[in-house]
Amino acid sequence: MTSARPEARPESAEAAGRELARWCERLAAWPRLLSGLVASREGDFLSLGGALQEFAQNAATLAGAVQNLAAMTGDTSLLSELTRLTTEFCESKQADGGGSLAELEAIKGFSGQLLERAEAFKRIVKHLQMLGISTRIESARLGQAGAGFTTLADDVDKLSEHIVAESTRIMVDGRALEALTDSVARTIGDIVAGQQHCSALVLGQMRENLAAISNLSERSGAVIAGASVQAGGISTAIGEVVTSVQFHDIVRQQLEHVIEALADMREVAAGKTTDAGVEAPAERLGWLAEAAGLQLSLLDNARERFVEAVESLRAHLREVSATVAAMTADVSSLLDSGGADPLQRLEAGVGAAGEAMAAFAGRTGELGSVVGQVAETVSRMSALVSTIEDMGAEIELIALNASIKAAHTGDTGRALGVLAQAIQSLSGRTRSLTDEVSAVLLSIGERSERLRGQAERSLDSGAHAAVITELGTATARLRELDQAAKAGLADVRSRGAALARVIAKTADGIDFHRQVAEGMARVGRELAELATASGPLAAAGRDYKGSARLAGMRERYTMDMERAVHAAALHEGAGRRDARAGGPAPSGGGDLGDNVELF
Repeated sequence: MTSARPEARPESAEAAGRELARWCERLAAWPRLLSGLVASREGDFLSLGGALQEFAQNAATLAGAVQNLAAMTGDTSLLSELTRLTTEFCESKQADGGGSLAELEAIKGFSGQLLERAEAFKRIVKHLQMLGISTRIESARLGQAGAGFTTLADDVDKLSEHIVAESTRIMVDGRALEALTDSVARTIGDIVAGQQHCSALVLGQMRENLAAISNLSERSGAVIAGASVQAGGISTAIGEVVTSVQFHDIVRQQLEHVIEALADMREVAAGKTTDAGVEAPAERLGWLAEAAGLQLSLLDNARERFVEAVESLRAHLREVSATVAAMTADVSSLLDSGGADPLQRLEAGVGAAGEAMAAFAGRTGELGSVVGQVAETVSRMSALVSTIEDMGAEIELIALNASIKAAHTGDTGRALGVLAQAIQSLSGRTRSLTDEVSAVLLSIGERSERLRGQAERSLDSGAHAAVITELGTATARLRELDQAAKAGLADVRSRGAALARVIAKTADGIDFHRQVAEGMARVGRELAELATASGPLAAAGRDYKGSARLAGMRERYTMDMERAVHAAALHEGAGRRDARAGGPAPSGGGDLGDNVELF
């Protein structure tokens, strides 16, 4: 048997009725306000989404431009080629003339040896002359028996005169060759000094500028590699921001669930529907106060998380903008490094090296002439070889004749035999000396030919001109690459600066969440005020948390977060604050699952 409920006093029932009428009126207005909050900002959400999509596209384009730059500046093959060519040219020019000077020094040394041998011929001539005189004296003493020795003495005199004439020629040509080698050495020395000056200044500067370009390339490569990583991170970050914008749909779902609950509350306030134990006006007021507390918790949670999500998005956008700005500043530093352009200096160095080489080539006639004089003198001296050899053979023949004639004279010509032996001995010395002179002249001839070859190679500017041409071509290609890189850097700087500005401006301009949050807060305040005002008129000592209608509201939720707030509001009392602060949500179903974490 059901116990009868206590009858409410007429004046209390009347007051409760008036209060329920107030609930009906307010509950009719709040759904319109809440539904208009998100709908009125639909354009802002769409505009933000479009802006974020555009940011993503621009960030991807920026990342592609930076990657192209990285590929462009990462190829060091052209710099390596320039370094090789410059080194090759420097070393070849430094070596020019050195070999010619060495050959000239050797020729000069051989000329000195030749003069020494010519002096030795003078001593042989003196001995021949003395032997000739002695032969004449002994021939006269013997009379008719020594008549043949007079002819021998005449041969010795003629040979002496011949040797004097040839040795004099050797000495004259030897001294001329010494003087000529000194002159040629000075000429080649001047050219070598000029080449070394070019190497020390022009080519040395080329190396310095190449080193500066290489250092700049390394720095650029490091900056651009870092920028490439940053650009990829920017694209990823913007993609994450784009994904996070679904908080718009989440808050709309939450508000829809609150609006549906407010409709239920209005039906209860109007008495159109009731639960067991919620029929009397005072009971309905108590239930409405409990339901209002629940919706207040849901609104507070939606508002706080919505504001937090939008502010987090704004902060994230500002971070992205700062990252883009920092990357752009790094790239700009490559364009605004200031100072002289090492590539321009390198181009000037290549031009100067070409001019210097042209100046060296202008001395071809001068050096060729003096080297030709050396070759002519050596060729003339080389002709003496056969003459000297003939002299040696002639003195050997005289010595042989002297020995034969001395043998014919018997004991009476013994003195002539001694003279014949002396001539024979002198013949050996002469043969040895003529062999030495021949060897020296041959060596001078060989060195002369090598000198001619060295001079021809030194004066042949074709190989060096080819290197200069290659240097010019490689430098021009490097200039094209530099211009393309600078254009790419300028493009990245322009795109990056524009992207950083528009992202920062967009972040600063996002304020729709404040109006949406204020609208939810306003409904929440009114809910709280109405529930508080209804409290004295509500049935005392009743617990409506187990109401079937309140339990039914839970079935509408699509997110675990809403279920957690619902459970905290109805069963955990102060735990409502924990739910709003993001406390752990109980597991449960729902189409979106834990999507609340996207906030």
